[in-house]
Amino acid sequence: MSTILSIQNIHKTFEAGTVNENHVLRGLNLDVKEGDFISIIGGNGAGKSTFMNSLAGALTVDSGDILLEGKSIKHVSAAKRSKDISRVFQAPKMGTASRLTIEENMAIA
Repeated sequence: MSTILSIQNIHKTFEAGTVNENHVLRGLNLDVKEGDFISIIGGNGAGKSTFMNSLAGALTVDSGDILLEGKSIKHVSAAKRSKDISRVFQAPKMGTASRLTIEENMAIA
């Protein structure tokens, strides 16, 4: 099976160069092949949201690369990435059209 998504040595640091510097992602690597089912788990502050926001383009990684079907999407906007990468938020109204049903939201996703 071919690799659909490849995360290559990504790093993300918040408040770099300050006393509050926080290295959230350090050299993260992941290959997702067609048919794979992936779960991202971890405690509070482990970097799950940072990782997913980086994949979706809501955050820019400091270094490393994100490849979708072999092409870098590191500099592709979140709007363009949303055609291929989506997230389900914990907050029910975040990322949805709140006046629509779940079925209607999924239909336009």
